[in-house]
Amino acid sequence: MAKGNLVSIQIPAEEQGAIRAALTTLEEKLQPFLIALTKDEKKGLPKMRDKSIRKFSNQREDKKELT
Repeated sequence: MAKGNLVSIQIPAEEQGAIRAALTTLEEKLQPFLIALTKDEKKGLPKMRDKSIRKFSNQREDKKELT
């Protein structure tokens, strides 16, 4: 069963421009630190699937309770 749009917002054009400019600035600032991965390197990275995301989320909650 497909889910419809759960969030309906309209961002004004002026705000969209500011957001795009901020993203461009971030990209420019991060560029010296980014590395290109080969196809094989990308395949070797761990995948975040539902099960691993739930496990991570549960671990975060457990640590929150300890503090």
